[in-house]
Parts: sequence; C-alpha cells; structure tokens
Amino acid sequence: MPLHKQLANIGGEVYRAVKFKNQNNESWKIHFDTALELTDLSIELFDGTQNSFKLQELRTGREVLYAHFCANNKNLVLNEKLLQKYYDDFALI
Repeated sequence: MPLHKQLANIGGEVYRAVKFKNQNNESWKIHFDTALELTDLSIELFDGTQNSFKLQELRTGREVLYAHFCANNKNLVLNEKLLQKYYDDFALI
C-alpha cells in the first residue's frame, strides 16, 4: 500500500483518538494505540529499504503522536487541528 494511504489510515485513527479524548471518553486510548500500531507496521515495511525519507517521516510522525497524547510537557503538545490537518492532507492525495 502506498505511503499516503497508510498515513491516511493512521489519520483516521488519530481523528477518532482526538475526538474521543476531547469527549473524555476512554476509548481514545484504543484509537491512539491503533494509530501507533499502524505507524509501527509501516515503519517495519520501510525499514532496511532505500526509502529513508519515508522512514523518517513515519518515525517523526510517531514521535509527534506520542508527544501529543502522552507527554506531560505542554511544550511538546501540538495543536490538534494541525495534527489532524497533517493526516487529512494524505487522505486527499
């Protein structure tokens, strides 16, 4: 599956995680975990290939997701609209 489709699928889970977290619904954790799992599977797919740009994009995305949902440092938290826009752009390709 092309990278943009993988990122669009990850974005769907990110969207749900943000939505449920804002509603104080604990199911946000399921969607967050799924987003991380999909990201990790995509990283495994590109690891060891000549696609270093794609691999770096996925690794950075994973770090940003983790920082947004799990970090206690408010300086690391990304605006939710920007986070969703990043992934939404891949759905439009």
